[in-house]
Amino acid sequence: MAFSVNLLTTAAECDEVLDDARDDKRALDRRIYNLEYTVEDSTDSSQERTAALAAANLEVQNIASFVDALPDGDLKKRQQRALRLATDRRDSLADTSTSAGPVAALARELDLAQAQAELVEVTAFIAAVEARKAAL
Repeated sequence: MAFSVNLLTTAAECDEVLDDARDDKRALDRRIYNLEYTVEDSTDSSQERTAALAAANLEVQNIASFVDALPDGDLKKRQQRALRLATDRRDSLADTSTSAGPVAALARELDLAQAQAELVEVTAFIAAVEARKAAL
């Protein structure tokens, strides 16, 4: 983007704008650093959570496939309890997938890409103002 740096008529105005822009750049640098860590961590976590959810689904299917065929008694009660626990664990994993699953990982990747694009613009802005200041 072409910035209207010709509106700046003194070095003091340039310095004022540069101070604000450099503060913005420092904040973006920190944000990008944090987002890079979060993206890396959430990608690993997402993959682990997806695998755990698949395993939990398989466990529920396996227990459910034979629990109804069992005769009434202690074994059937233990297997029904195991089925409830496995179902609860599966449901818990499914519920947290929105905050720690693939959707959340992609949202963090988008945040990172947006911050990186903003950093490019702020850096270009600083360069344009510095050039204007040098020309004054």
